Amino acid sequence: MSVTEKIGTKDYVYKKIKEEGVFSHLIIPTGECSDFDDFRSFLQQHTQVILKPKNGVKGKNIYMVSITEKSYTLSYHQNEEYVSKKGLRDFFYDFIRDKQYIQQKYINSRNKAEDPFDCRIRLEKNGKGRWEVAVYLIRIGTNQKVTSNTSQRQCE
Repeated sequence: MSVTEKIGTKDYVYKKIKEEGVFSHLIIPTGECSDFDDFRSFLQQHTQVILKPKNGVKGKNIYMVSITEKSYTLSYHQNEEYVSKKGLRDFFYDFIRDKQYIQQKYINSRNKAEDPFDCRIRLEKNGKGRWEVAVYLIRIGTNQKVTSNTSQRQCE
């Protein structure tokens, strides 16, 4: 049997993968993102963090935050800006805190043109209850700073 509809939020799916155990070692460090101090602590630990809505919205409203020498870099879509600690706090309270976000360690995956990409493997259980690969997916976010989601491409 194949599941084609959405089975839950991102954090729900991560928790289920951890519970299952087989692929838990592949889960990227992820956490809730509703408190600024917890967010800053997570950022200090990983130095680059992705912030994304719990309920996927096709690559929209995804941000990357990086620690720089004297400030923070905030990247989204095709934009990048440097902000102070106060600017980071303002951004968090204006755009993240009450909007059901998760934070995730940033994994640098870029092609030679510096476009972000991701590889996904869709798995299904066979008739014997064993996991098998159903589909391999590779996405490239041409001219994007953060996301490789193909729905974010703009037609010209």
